[in-house]
Amino acid sequence: KTLEPVSFGGRQWCARKLHWCVRPMACGQQEVSHLLSDLEEERLDEGVLLGGRGWAYSRRRLALASSAVLAAALAAAAFAGLLGGPAPSAAAPGVADVAHGLTGLTSASPMLSELYGKYVFITSHRGERLEDLYGNPRLSANSGTEDMWILSDARNGRMFITSSIGQQLEDVSRRPTMSPRKQGWESWTLQDAGEGKVFITSHEGLHLSDNNGNLTLVRNALEWEIWTLSEANIPQPTPPTPSKDRLGSFLAIGDWGWDQFSHGNLYSTRCQQAIANKMLLKMNELGDVKFVVNVGDSFYPNGLSGKDDPQWDTKWRQIYPSKVRSVPWYSVYGNHDYHADPGVCSSEPNVGAQINGDVNDLSRFYMPSYSWFREHPELNLEVVGLDLNKFQNGWQHQLTYDEHNFGDCQWTTCKDQCHSVVEDRTAEAFKLFGQRMEQSTTKNLLVFSHYPSDYFSAMPEFVRNLSRTDRHSSIAYFGGHRHNTDKTSVASTAPNTNWCVGGGGGWSCDGQEQGFVVGEIYADEIKTYEVLVDPKVCCPSSQSY
Repeated sequence: KTLEPVSFGGRQWCARKLHWCVRPMACGQQEVSHLLSDLEEERLDEGVLLGGRGWAYSRRRLALASSAVLAAALAAAAFAGLLGGPAPSAAAPGVADVAHGLTGLTSASPMLSELYGKYVFITSHRGERLEDLYGNPRLSANSGTEDMWILSDARNGRMFITSSIGQQLEDVSRRPTMSPRKQGWESWTLQDAGEGKVFITSHEGLHLSDNNGNLTLVRNALEWEIWTLSEANIPQPTPPTPSKDRLGSFLAIGDWGWDQFSHGNLYSTRCQQAIANKMLLKMNELGDVKFVVNVGDSFYPNGLSGKDDPQWDTKWRQIYPSKVRSVPWYSVYGNHDYHADPGVCSSEPNVGAQINGDVNDLSRFYMPSYSWFREHPELNLEVVGLDLNKFQNGWQHQLTYDEHNFGDCQWTTCKDQCHSVVEDRTAEAFKLFGQRMEQSTTKNLLVFSHYPSDYFSAMPEFVRNLSRTDRHSSIAYFGGHRHNTDKTSVASTAPNTNWCVGGGGGWSCDGQEQGFVVGEIYADEIKTYEVLVDPKVCCPSSQSY
């Protein structure tokens, strides 16, 4: 008589009278059976060896033990404790290892506890290492920092497996991925596979598998699911000592808030996530990042509808590692940010969903008004953020100032009022810029808006002012909107510098340069350079989706 199949430990089992049939998949495939006696007994019986592994059985279930568990007394002691029977004898050699190997990583497991909280390599049966490359788990023969992982407590006998760049290995829809989220599908159990090896089992009971060099999740109990953990013997990175001449640094990015329902030729968060990971690596390398400059289009396609919009989580907090969000994000509105934002229909600044005047509130951006400035005397720097959304059509260089208008008012709930509000904010922005150019006493001036410098053909005096050196030793300007990261497509502000930083991975590739810009602040100079991801990660011309 064939009994109902059961699932235990992420595997399928079938019971037949006087037989336990151990099968890699569903019943009826690749049967490996062993005749045992006393099937109806509640007590546990002898351990057996099937396919190179040790097994024990009861009337209720089968459970995986170490392949070393062959003696009936040892098997009974170990599994009785797991199934609610008498506690295993502390004197029995290997019992604690078996029990804890089956229930996850605990301090009682010498094989695993020694690695807990340390950098480890996770090596498959083929000798390839699990690695996190641009936020994607893969297998390779490398031995770089992308191969290192940290095991940490996820409670209930489970753990997080976190890469060296802060991403967690997860099981989403039964496929291995990487993300910074903590929603349950990132928790894993390590199960003893014998001989110092482990099974890595997801919250759904699926086993991480290396099948011919492909990383998958399966229910089988075959050799390509066995992994070896070994200490990387590489000290955890510590922040470097910045150059004593450098006062601090910052990162600049824009156009990053990817949306699954509305986007250009980027078809997933892969590009945005890869850039976010690079930002973390660069922050670790610099060791003195003071803030992030965010030039807007943070939430595609329509911005936020309120201060507690869930997109704060899905498009920002769950993408950018916590360390990247541990400094203020100095921000302005992009054109997309205005669509659903109540602030575009009001002259009151605090109505805006992104407006936040508390620089210590790192749960959202720092943007005290639509145009604003902040002094940093310790950096000999002043930061000026400008709302210049009137120039959305600045790519049309023949337009006069009066002919420019914010075309995206059509997507708001107050089209006529929107045009009036944006006109007023543009005038306020240029007034503020003029004041700070004359009144600021710092050597360095950092200015940014959503639009690149070549969008201001109708305001040539603005571009000329960005080129001045009579009042400031260095002026650095950042804009976005065009989805690339470069300083070649913009209008020159020499001898000063300016960048387009719209290649944040949120909408499309308008070029192959996707990434962000680093600014290093010195007493009388801001040095800038780009940090880009591999174009194959982002751009369709280099990657088939």
